[in-house]
Amino acid sequence: FNIFSLGDCLGTRDRKKLWLAFAEALHYGIEPEEIFWQFSRAVKNMLLVKKSSDLESLGLHPFVLSKTKKFSQNFSADELSEFSNKLVNIFYEVRNGQREMAIALERLVMEI
Repeated sequence: FNIFSLGDCLGTRDRKKLWLAFAEALHYGIEPEEIFWQFSRAVKNMLLVKKSSDLESLGLHPFVLSKTKKFSQNFSADELSEFSNKLVNIFYEVRNGQREMAIALERLVMEI
């Protein structure tokens, strides 16, 4: 399983593909926390691209930068900020024992 496909599916904003990739990742034994960090990284990179005026100064690999630029067009900056806030809330609620990571992430996937 290619864990980077999770970020790609998120970037395309295709709920069905993302959910299938999420389920496949779990099937192959990828830990929910690894999936969480893939989502976080994808959202962070898209936010950086949306808010930066000098993309070359971001320090992203050219391949990652080109994909992220394309993906960031599928979201507004406000949507990405909201998604980032949801990820932060999930992280703290899981750490406090209020939620399970896999269930929280699946719900988040279904909201896209």
